[in-house]
Amino acid sequence: MKQGALTIITPLDPAHADELEVMLVQLANSINTQTVIPFAQLDLLHYLSWVIIKSEKFGTQLIFESNFDGRPAAFLDQFTSRARAALDEIYKACPGYPATAANHEIAAYLLDHAVYTDTFYIGCVGLTRQRINQEKRLREKIENFLDKLLPIHAATETRRLIQDFVRADPELKWALAPAESPSLRDKIVFWSPVAIAAVVLALLILFVVHHHGVLVPIGVLALVVFAGWVVLRRLETTDASISDEPNDLASQANPAHVRTLVKQEDRRPQNHLANVTIVKPGLLRFTILKTVLAVTNILARYKYNKGQLGGIPSIHFARWVMINHGEQLLFLSNFDGSWEHYLGEFIDQAAGGLTLIWSNTVKFPRTTNLFQGGAADEQKFKAFARRTQIPAQLWYSAYPYLSVPNILDNAAIRHSLWGDLNDTELKAWLRRF
Repeated sequence: MKQGALTIITPLDPAHADELEVMLVQLANSINTQTVIPFAQLDLLHYLSWVIIKSEKFGTQLIFESNFDGRPAAFLDQFTSRARAALDEIYKACPGYPATAANHEIAAYLLDHAVYTDTFYIGCVGLTRQRINQEKRLREKIENFLDKLLPIHAATETRRLIQDFVRADPELKWALAPAESPSLRDKIVFWSPVAIAAVVLALLILFVVHHHGVLVPIGVLALVVFAGWVVLRRLETTDASISDEPNDLASQANPAHVRTLVKQEDRRPQNHLANVTIVKPGLLRFTILKTVLAVTNILARYKYNKGQLGGIPSIHFARWVMINHGEQLLFLSNFDGSWEHYLGEFIDQAAGGLTLIWSNTVKFPRTTNLFQGGAADEQKFKAFARRTQIPAQLWYSAYPYLSVPNILDNAAIRHSLWGDLNDTELKAWLRRF
């Protein structure tokens, strides 16, 4: 099943923003005991957050982030039908919210305020919330069984005993069947955009070559790229940057702001990050950023779909969204571990990719040729990240104690529970417990 993402941005009456913030924070502080939002009944939902942002130009806005199974319409149908009272209470301060309307009209209102997601990354592709929780339970039960099993059996015999145990447990009846694999139709749908793009590109090249030869379009393209590079290099040396500030000043952020952020972090093994930056003005920066985000989205879909984004194995879901007419860049991430560790992984594994994206935003550490420098300056990059980070008033995870490697490990255990394994595969499978 395809996982989806919705980023919904609605205007918020500033006179009621503080009241809404207090309410959301109270819900967040009692996330496991509150009954206003029945998260257990929202079985399509993986992650959810509400974030209030304020700016002089765009006013006060409410951001709703969700990651879910299936299509947006199905998720919103479930959400509005099972959490309608909460939605009415949250959105009553948003102008135009149809508080007395039917559920399907509420869903339409939310969908009307959804914004385009430029880049969407999924850490555990195709794994539904139900499957993640089921395979977690499967692993726990097998581990409990193994704890009681004397370690005197050969690997083959141990696996046979595990299989017998699973067969005998009515609660694990679902695990007797192999996990669903992508069908031929799914694979065709998945790869069809690549095939269509390849055909269109080939036809375009043939058309250009037929009418203009090879040298003319290559020369024009080279001239455009060179002119763009010259303008970019000038901007890189003249744009205001956090790199121009002394280290002691650059590392300082509003103490109250940092305390609010830190207070929310490390409550559980997972964390949430929301970040809003200002896109540098001009068509060149806008075009570069849109292009980089589009390419990153393609890579996330077709290359980084095995649990790691550029070598980073801790991201469950992440997205970049250009909001407010492309003048701001929103980044939302649900990840494993601490903020420090997460930023450190980005710097160590994907500094160039980060710089390609955020070098197009105001005050980012100084860069060269778009991807050099920037995030590689660890101290300045972390200072920039803290300055532009915003707290989520409410954040929910459906499985807050599972890491991405945990989830993929559990899926691998279920995948190889049945069928033939050679000696190497069998030993590797048993080592997962």
